[in-house]
Amino acid sequence: MLQPIVDLASGAVVGVEALARGPAGTPLQLSPDRLFAAAAHAGLLGAMDMLCAERGLEAALMMRKPPPLVFLNAEPAVVDQPLSANLRALLFSGLPFRVVTEFTERALPTVPAALLDIAGISHPLGNAIALDDVGADPMSLAFLPLVDPAVIKLDMHLLRHPSAVVTAEICSMVSTTARRTGARIIAEGIETAADIMTARSLGAYWGQGWHFGRPAPPADLYLDDVATTDGLRPCPPWLASTRRKLV
Repeated sequence: MLQPIVDLASGAVVGVEALARGPAGTPLQLSPDRLFAAAAHAGLLGAMDMLCAERGLEAALMMRKPPPLVFLNAEPAVVDQPLSANLRALLFSGLPFRVVTEFTERALPTVPAALLDIAGISHPLGNAIALDDVGADPMSLAFLPLVDPAVIKLDMHLLRHPSAVVTAEICSMVSTTARRTGARIIAEGIETAADIMTARSLGAYWGQGWHFGRPAPPADLYLDDVATTDGLRPCPPWLASTRRKLV
């Protein structure tokens, strides 16, 4: 399933996020948390994570007109596993979009070295790193300079509580980081036109949520206004020099 990510100023679709869903007609179909919990219980979390990345890229390639960015989620517990042969082949196949590997902020305190390793793979390929759910744990903001993501995704609870003191503190820190590094800020959970205004007041450039479209198969995803450029900063030189071997 793919969900649009939209430029809040122009309304153009800048990317899609690939979202995992379980087998149709099963209790896991609409519950990715249960799906990944079942995979972990069966000792297949790494295989599941890799399969989702492969299927996400394949789904994006099936779109009538892919946007310039495709976001893939990475499971923190297995982020240091080697790339599968199929995923490696897809990444080197001359994709018509840039891949943004998306990590939840809970990965930062546990596997920071692995995240740098992944960054070393992504940037030489012209791809990028995103940090998801920022603000869910304010302590994790201290790790932002370590990973230096090209995209920072605000946790949706910030959008729901824009007047809270902690929201102001977190968004101020994120906006300062974005101005310094050139990162793009995404607000998640946008469901109404009013949410767009709130997201922009929190410093978001881009947005994601049901207001712009629910997750859908590529054949059912009709995107009228697709951006021609991704708007992301160039790769930082220090990350470009850290590439990990892929074999």
